[in-house]
Amino acid sequence: MKKFSILFACLVVTVLSLACAVSLQAADDALTIQITSTKAPQNCELCHSTGTAGIVNQFHNSAMFTNGGVTCVDCHGDHHADKTSAPTVDTCAKCHQDKVDDYMAGKHSKAWDAMINCPVSTVSSDVLTGLANGMKGCNQCHTVGVIPNDQIAAKGITSDVNPCDTCHVRHQFSAEQAKDPETCAQCHIGFDHPQYEMWTDSAMGTAWKAGVGGPSCQDCHMVDGTHNNITAWGFLGLRYPESDEAWLADRVEILKSIGVFANGDFTDRLNGYVAKYDVARLTEESFNTLYAQEKKNCQRCHSASYVETQFKAAETVLKQADDMMAEAIDIVIKLHEDGLIVNNEGWTYNPDLLYFFESDSTVDDELFKMFLSYRNRAFQSAFHMNADYTYWYGISAMGESLNKIKEIDANLRADKGTGTPVFTYIALAVAIIALTVAAFALLKKKA
Repeated sequence: MKKFSILFACLVVTVLSLACAVSLQAADDALTIQITSTKAPQNCELCHSTGTAGIVNQFHNSAMFTNGGVTCVDCHGDHHADKTSAPTVDTCAKCHQDKVDDYMAGKHSKAWDAMINCPVSTVSSDVLTGLANGMKGCNQCHTVGVIPNDQIAAKGITSDVNPCDTCHVRHQFSAEQAKDPETCAQCHIGFDHPQYEMWTDSAMGTAWKAGVGGPSCQDCHMVDGTHNNITAWGFLGLRYPESDEAWLADRVEILKSIGVFANGDFTDRLNGYVAKYDVARLTEESFNTLYAQEKKNCQRCHSASYVETQFKAAETVLKQADDMMAEAIDIVIKLHEDGLIVNNEGWTYNPDLLYFFESDSTVDDELFKMFLSYRNRAFQSAFHMNADYTYWYGISAMGESLNKIKEIDANLRADKGTGTPVFTYIALAVAIIALTVAAFALLKKKA
């Protein structure tokens, strides 16, 4: 019986080994594709069809190959013996100049510079800002912007230097794939800009998924295939000037918190960062032009009066969020000014929300969450017509943060009024000594 068991086990192992071998051979076979072309295969295709078959297969199924006759050499160059070139936006411009011109005029083209020049990038490590192969941080998405050639060389970046393939995923570069909202979802999610989440569960997103005429991201933000995607309110929901005086006062507080306004005037950061990278609209004309275009886009499906009503409602949400934000900022500024929380080392402004979570204070961190996460969710989801998201993930969360900041402020000021524990102990010690001396004096007098 024992011998039979051993023989049976050996048989099972043998069968499994053969099955694995067959599977591996099948996998190897799958990695080799048949080169089919009206022209003789290039050397690179012959080699890569067995080494990296996926990219060859993708390219052979692309419109660039089947309709345009584009070859590997057209984009990568013919100097393989040395090192092939990583295509850049200039490579794409050779055939798609109009789209590149659109793209360069829009916000996406500035994404890399906006990240690398953000104040947080001056104090955080390469890993935090995503420069270590893009595995953690911001640059995996911000490569949708143009990376200057000197930075490519200095930082040793060997891939992701072409912003076009952030959306038109290589090597098929499909326009249909780039038009799918799932493409936008790879970046427009998460802590500070979850627009995909807002849209997907709104009435518009639900209608699109059901295939009954709802608009996709691209239908509203890249109308008729334009690559100049920029909005009036922008990523941070800021504009200047502002005709509403109460709202203007709140906005000035917000501008203080990002180091754009200080001591009664604008700082160098206004032109050196905010204006340069289109972080906010800084003229009435630029805002109104973009806003009018957005409303016109909405009127392709809705009446002008309905559009105007919805835009006003969203503005009301943003105004409420700004009022809450300004109150919290004012509290935190005064905590810094009164020395109740430590000023962050090396910062010109305290607080400075463009340093993200690099502060030395949990109060500053809470203010940052309130600003970049909860406030963004409040106003962006309002414009994406998702009332539930606006309230629970936006306004309600902002209220919770504001209450936390108020409570910390009250506790710190109460401690200051009654004395810190050290001063309390000193006062108690002095009182005890005084009482002891008085008691001895009284006993001595009676004696």
